[in-house]
Amino acid sequence: MGARITQPIITGQSAIVTASTDISNDTGDWADIDSRSITLTTKGGNIYLNFCCSAQNSVNVQRGGFRLNIDGTPVATQINIFTPGSDPSIIDISYLKTDLAAGSHTFKAQWKDISGKLEIKDAKQGTTRHLLVIELPKNWS
Repeated sequence: MGARITQPIITGQSAIVTASTDISNDTGDWADIDSRSITLTTKGGNIYLNFCCSAQNSVNVQRGGFRLNIDGTPVATQINIFTPGSDPSIIDISYLKTDLAAGSHTFKAQWKDISGKLEIKDAKQGTTRHLLVIELPKNWS
């Protein structure tokens, strides 16, 4: 007789929001991407976040920032350098939050142009941007 599995391998929950339109940001301030968020009621434990898109500068932007927030608090920030007139670059930012308390939490992706105008060009590239949240089970390691 073979070994018995006494615990599920992976259980938990996940959510994703996607979009494929081109958008721009030239406010100089951190702004929600697409004004979208994910709210999950978690059991407490580890949470994996990921945001991915295609972005480029418009005219003279040299730097742009992307970050992930949990409940309004930035948890991961990435600054990208763009070459004027170049093709869109893939932006991929991930974060593992350990020991997040049980309860309702809101997750967001934000961006900021540092000078000029920053553009997400998913329609131009034929790509889809996403914000992904995965709650990992407490017993998963």
